[in-house]
Amino acid sequence: MKKILLIFPLLLLLILLSSKQVLCQDNVFTTKTDSLSKVFGQVTLGLSEMASVVVGCHIDKYNAIGLKYSGCWVDNDFSIFFVPSSGNAVGIKYSHLFNYDFLLKQFNFTISAIYSTSKNKGSFSVATFVKGYSVECTVGNEIKLDKGFSFIYEAGFLASQLKSMDLVFFPSLKIGANFNF
Repeated sequence: MKKILLIFPLLLLLILLSSKQVLCQDNVFTTKTDSLSKVFGQVTLGLSEMASVVVGCHIDKYNAIGLKYSGCWVDNDFSIFFVPSSGNAVGIKYSHLFNYDFLLKQFNFTISAIYSTSKNKGSFSVATFVKGYSVECTVGNEIKLDKGFSFIYEAGFLASQLKSMDLVFFPSLKIGANFNF
């Protein structure tokens, strides 16, 4: 069963990458006037999301959307020293870059479906694929480095709710790397 759960996010990533011609190119016969790459990959490590991987597409200079796979907190159960119950989630991340120079000039919003958790299966009243949902809002910045690489940092909050359980909120702090293809 776990192998099937791992195949689903990989198929979604494959579909997104193979649809680059359709989604991410304005016209193949026009020349690019800006240096913005259309497809990007992002890896982050953080406090409420232990790790996340995003593959996405820049819509324009200020907006981007991507498919996200992450491991996130789902419960306030601190049964192990500062390690909460976790879950795996697949979602969609939207990013908007503001046109000013400031410490935090990027807004990010993510909606994810949690499909696997460390919680006991008996905790769920019905056997279902989607175990819950999470929403994350962050602000941050991207520091551009050489050849498409950039360093990113974000701060905000994550709200998650498993089915038939309470809604919980966590602070979200992340650092990571972004690469434009």
